[in-house]
Parts: sequence; C-alpha cells; structure tokens
Amino acid sequence: MAKKPGSKSAHQERYWTNIIEQARAHPEGVKAYCEEIGISVHTYYGWFRKLRVKHPVWENLPNSPAFSARTNGSAHSEPETEVVERPIRRNFTAGYKSKILREVENAAPGAVGAILRREGLYSSHLQKWRAEESRREQEARKRGPKTNPLEAEVKRLRAENARLEKRLTKAGHIIELQKKIAEIMGIDAEAPQDDY
Repeated sequence: MAKKPGSKSAHQERYWTNIIEQARAHPEGVKAYCEEIGISVHTYYGWFRKLRVKHPVWENLPNSPAFSARTNGSAHSEPETEVVERPIRRNFTAGYKSKILREVENAAPGAVGAILRREGLYSSHLQKWRAEESRREQEARKRGPKTNPLEAEVKRLRAENARLEKRLTKAGHIIELQKKIAEIMGIDAEAPQDDY
C-alpha cells in the first residue's frame, strides 16, 4: 500500500491515484480492497469522481461504476445535467404581476399553493407585489401640486437667518449701550484698558 499522503494536494492526488489503481486490479473488487486497507468505500468513490477527469482510461475498466452501470442494465446511471454558468434572474412585468394577484385573490381556499407551484413562484413574491400595488394606488390617489423637495431646507435656512438677524440686532444695541456708558464715565472706549 502507498504511504500516507502529505498535506499538499499533489501528494494526495498521487496517493489516491495509486489506491484507485490497486483497488481496480484487486481480484475480489474495490469493496474488498477498501475493507482490507481500512478506508471507506464512500471516500474511495469520492476521490474516484474527483480524479476520473484526469484518468479517462478508468471509464472503461471493469471495476468502474460507469462500466458496471452500462453492462448490468439494472443499475441506473445518473442523468447528465446541463449546468448553466450564471443563472438568469426572472423579470416579471406589471401585467403579469397583476394577473397573478387577481388569480390568487379569486382562487378557492387551498388553490393558492397550486398556482404558485405552476408559476414557479414563492409566497414572498405575492407579498412584495401586493406592497408595490398598494404603493402605486396611494401615489395615484395623491392630488394637488407636487411639493418641492428643497422647500423644507429653504424654510429651515430662512428661520435660521431670522434668528441670526435678531442676535445681530441685540449685539448692536449692546455695543451702542457700552459706548454711551463709556461716554458718560469719560472713558475712551477705543483705547485699550490697562489692568496694572
């Protein structure tokens, strides 16, 4: 038996390639060989599926699962599936959404699930579409002139401007008062005061 694999994938690949080839050559079959060396059959076939791409000759060997499925006829091979590289998001038109919502509203109790399965939808689709529809209805009901989105900002700035003008007027009165007091007391308001 091959020595235990290292941590690198190349070492593990060589180790399992050697194991697979020895198991295929074993006279009693893969299962007996796996029991003999103490490894799981599931692990063996997991590595077999991983490495089969690099070893096309394994497809035709008698111990290959694909070979036994082809020759026995009783075992069924897995169907080949086409995998799309990137899934495409479905887009639903407004007409389709409203048609499905009307159909669900008029459906008998218990028939909603059948409609969803038939169309390949989830109940969350219905919730989202109902919310969109009610939002559209509310927007359609609103009448009157549209409000300017900057109106609130303009109003806030005008209020702040009025407040600052009030403070400026108060500050001007205080300065005038200080000048009059300085004049009465005979102090030159412009000259700096010494505290010495």
